[in-house]
Amino acid sequence: MQIAADLGMTSVGWSVDPSDWNTKKWSGNQMTQHIITTVRNNTKPGAVILSHDGGGDRSATLAAYKTLLPELKQQYTLVALPL
Repeated sequence: MQIAADLGMTSVGWSVDPSDWNTKKWSGNQMTQHIITTVRNNTKPGAVILSHDGGGDRSATLAAYKTLLPELKQQYTLVALPL
């Protein structure tokens, strides 16, 4: 954490991990549905949702958030963490 701080970064913990990184376990529509279900069932006020934008095919993650973002915006105030 100190190295991150020295680089001007802030370490945060996440409370919802839909495991979108685990492309060996799920793929395609199965991954999309897994992400949607996990996020819907585990997101509560103050939650930090971990998702990935690199490291392989992210089409299932993008598909999931096309469904999830409108739903989440209706229920919560969404805040992007600073890079």
